[in-house]
Amino acid sequence: MNRKLGSIVFIFAFLIILFLPLCVTGLEELTDETWDLTLNGYYDSYPEPKLTIKEYWDGTFQTTFENWWNHNFSPRSLFIKTYNQFRYSIFSKGSRTIGKNGNLFETGYLRDALILEDKYDFSLAENQSSLELYVKQLEEIQAILEARGKHLILFLTLNKADYAFDDIPLEFMLKSDQEGKMRGIEYLRKLLVQANLHVVDSAEILKDYTDSPIFYHTGIHWSQSVDLRICQALMQAIGDITNQPVKNIILQSLEKREEPYSRDTDLYDLLNIFVGKRDPYYYCYNIEICVPEGARDFNILLQGGSFADGFIDHYNQYDLGGTIRNIFYDESYADPTLETTYMALNDFSDLDWDAVIADTDVLIIEINPAVIWEYSRGFVSYLSQILPSLPEK
Repeated sequence: MNRKLGSIVFIFAFLIILFLPLCVTGLEELTDETWDLTLNGYYDSYPEPKLTIKEYWDGTFQTTFENWWNHNFSPRSLFIKTYNQFRYSIFSKGSRTIGKNGNLFETGYLRDALILEDKYDFSLAENQSSLELYVKQLEEIQAILEARGKHLILFLTLNKADYAFDDIPLEFMLKSDQEGKMRGIEYLRKLLVQANLHVVDSAEILKDYTDSPIFYHTGIHWSQSVDLRICQALMQAIGDITNQPVKNIILQSLEKREEPYSRDTDLYDLLNIFVGKRDPYYYCYNIEICVPEGARDFNILLQGGSFADGFIDHYNQYDLGGTIRNIFYDESYADPTLETTYMALNDFSDLDWDAVIADTDVLIIEINPAVIWEYSRGFVSYLSQILPSLPEK
């Protein structure tokens, strides 16, 4: 009896799963509404195909329909989130690495912190030589810019794994053998002691910071409150190296709430689950804008990765200066003064460097410990080659 009942339940559940997408899709067509959940993150887009005799007979329609249906049927997102929740709750698995205490990581940051590949090991002579050349090229760029009344700031950001080391998953710790090895950030800081560069080192700025968590369990980027503290430090650095008064933010009282700010849950959101481990509170400063007499508006060109996004947002949101343009790694260029504000890059030569450099007062290059081995994706090397030949403006 129990076996028969179990079979009936299984068949009934199977039929529901089989026909539910067709029923829900039909319901969406009738009501012109979406009957599904929304997933976070990037996803491929497939247009709904049009049935023609030609495409049916040559098989094109069947292929395009299959791709479209597989990515658009409802309730696809409900099935995905249910499956993700099962993996998360039972096996502590997800689309991102789940550490101890539910702390979330990206694997690249773990590989850097634990030196799990040769490219992260700067005890190797070839890696040291590459980083030495990188720093030398930075010095050359700074010298040329300063001769033209412009400035360079090297902006060092953080690796979350350094601040949540005890929560790194055991499977990664077992792979680690750091004896005799050296991380890129260690060797870079060693080189910078001898280099003539203007550096904003986030680790130094935050070494005594206790107002709020630097990183949350739910994010890979530093917290919104830290984002504001770093923005303040960068604006101060711009004022110091230009010897000019600049606008800046003044950090005041700290507010806490259960709902996250900005990117505080960027990794958690990408898990696409119903419920999971979150921090009890998220923090953000109330701020005021300080505008000293004679404050200068500087145009900034910022090259780097996603850790720089917070500064870009605050610079624009609080009107802290002139125009800020952004080169995201070697992938894209954003310039709010152009008619087309965003362009994908094939390589750095796609840009009009005469115009870009002429309209730049301060160049900021952001580099994260986890990607030191990329050497700014060739940006520093490229700029050191072309900069001497650009006309002075």
